[in-house]
Amino acid sequence: MSDIDVFTNEFKALPADAPTSHPHIIDVGKIKMAQLPPSVKLWDVIATLLLKLSTDTLTKFLDTSVQNCKTILKCTRKGQASECVVWRQEREVVAGTYTDCLTTLHMDIFEWDNLVKCVIKDDGSWEVKYASYRQYSVRDLDSVWRGEFVEPVPGFKATIPQDEWRKAELATLLGENILYDIYDSVELAWKATTTT
Repeated sequence: MSDIDVFTNEFKALPADAPTSHPHIIDVGKIKMAQLPPSVKLWDVIATLLLKLSTDTLTKFLDTSVQNCKTILKCTRKGQASECVVWRQEREVVAGTYTDCLTTLHMDIFEWDNLVKCVIKDDGSWEVKYASYRQYSVRDLDSVWRGEFVEPVPGFKATIPQDEWRKAELATLLGENILYDIYDSVELAWKATTTT
């Protein structure tokens, strides 16, 4: 299956034949219940999710003249609160899934399953700059932008790869989580909040 087969021209500003490093809209029906094809990147999943929420949400997110655009999706599953954030400040994007540990562990922290920071270049291409797995922050999303993370117990080590391949792998895992767990749930129990 070629790139053009899994992407659509549904959103004019994101053509299906744009380079892989640029966001696309995914034809979700063509890749359901499978691993993401190598051509599908986290930024494609983000664009597809934001378009599903609304055309206006994606338009504002892509407009770099809008300094700050944040979307938070919240859900409670089996008594456990789960959240996904997609947040752009100028040309940097933070995306991740996290759990508020206040109710589950009685700790005043967020547990980030996957956290990825990307940079949007002048030509519109994206690049993964940072990725982590099982990192913890105080219960303040701004702390993630500042890189202020905490150890929930002494000696706990999060996975923070330095090599590009592992960063890309964690970005793909986050993309799969968003697409296969969150995207379909948006129609069900998710509450989305977007601020600019």
